[in-house]
Amino acid sequence: MNWKNIKYNSDKETINISWDDVSAKYHYSFMETAILNNMDVTPQRILDIGSGYGHWIGFFKDLLPDAIIEGIEASTENCNKIREKYNVEMFETFIEDTFVTYYKYDLITAIGVLHHIMTDKKLLQALKNIHGVMHENSLLFIGTRFDFAQKEKNSNRIFRTLDQWKELLDKVGFEVISLERSDPNYHIRKHLDLMIVKHENKKIFN
Repeated sequence: MNWKNIKYNSDKETINISWDDVSAKYHYSFMETAILNNMDVTPQRILDIGSGYGHWIGFFKDLLPDAIIEGIEASTENCNKIREKYNVEMFETFIEDTFVTYYKYDLITAIGVLHHIMTDKKLLQALKNIHGVMHENSLLFIGTRFDFAQKEKNSNRIFRTLDQWKELLDKVGFEVISLERSDPNYHIRKHLDLMIVKHENKKIFN
């Protein structure tokens, strides 16, 4: 596969090659529509967390060509390829670690990313880092599954309940303002829900 030829909507190639085509198309169609339906203002500066192959970088570059778009990605290879393909600033790190930026972002996406943080302590630190680069009117889009609390066998993912997420978000200073449920039909099993979170101007946990 030639990475440079991948378009932002190349579906399963940008998620996981093992996904079937229908599930991958469903995933991106649902997420993109939910994001568009919940953007109440046009963001000028966007941060994508866990950029992977760059699907959301490409999506926002096409949608908002005048916006400043940046990403966080732990893979050196992926960072270099995204920089080359999209000419954007990339932070090579994990979101739960320290990263330095001098800007506040209007919109932040973390799609299919935060459930890879296996402990609540590290997730709280990640959320604190995100909160620190948002202003009062910023929005955070979290893509994960909320129906149950489960650590998948032989996996590096842990899904938390909606109540668990709300508790963690509240500790950091976030407010959940909307939840889009994907509710897939037929044989589709690969899916995420989307939580829309707003920055609250209140004390962050110590």
